[in-house]
Amino acid sequence: MEASTGNLSIKNTSVETLSLSVSTGIITVDQVVSKGDITVTVSTGFATLSNTKCQSLITKGNTGSLSLQQVIATEKFSFERTTGDVTFDRSD
Repeated sequence: MEASTGNLSIKNTSVETLSLSVSTGIITVDQVVSKGDITVTVSTGFATLSNTKCQSLITKGNTGSLSLQQVIATEKFSFERTTGDVTFDRSD
C-alpha cells in the first residue's frame, strides 16, 4: 500500500509479506503476522508497530519517529533514519 499524504493502518491480519509507504503521514501496524518481510517507509511522519511478528523488519525514513512495541523479527531489524527517534518496548 502506498500514499502520498495521509495515514495507513493495518490491524489483525496475516500476510505473506507487507510493504507500506507514505510520503507524509502516519503508518500503524497492529497484530499483524507476516511469513516474510515487513517494509515500512515514511518520509515525514511516524510509524508505530505493535504486537507484530515477521521474518525481517525493514524501515526507512527521513524525518519522524519509529515505535516498536512487542515486535518480533526472526531474522533482523533494519533501520534507516535521517532524524527522529526509534523506541523499542519488548521487541526482539
